[in-house]
Amino acid sequence: MMPYFIENNLVSFLLIKHYVEVAKYGIRVSNVMPGMMKTDMFNKMNIQKNMDNGIDTKEVTRLIKFIIDTPSDVMIPEVGIKNINN
Repeated sequence: MMPYFIENNLVSFLLIKHYVEVAKYGIRVSNVMPGMMKTDMFNKMNIQKNMDNGIDTKEVTRLIKFIIDTPSDVMIPEVGIKNINN
């Protein structure tokens, strides 16, 4: 299993490599990196983790909606979002 930062950088590299290729077909690709999110994922796995500084999923949803609503000739290839206290 690769460390998270390596996986994240690999995803970024692969997206950047291909987003220009698919843009000619009207497909826009954005890499959204939300950081720690307030979910119950760890609870479901019986892992105790303090999620107080995680970002609310509603904020990530608002960001994705913003990306989708941008004009078709605008591409946001990569954006990160996180809680300011994290």
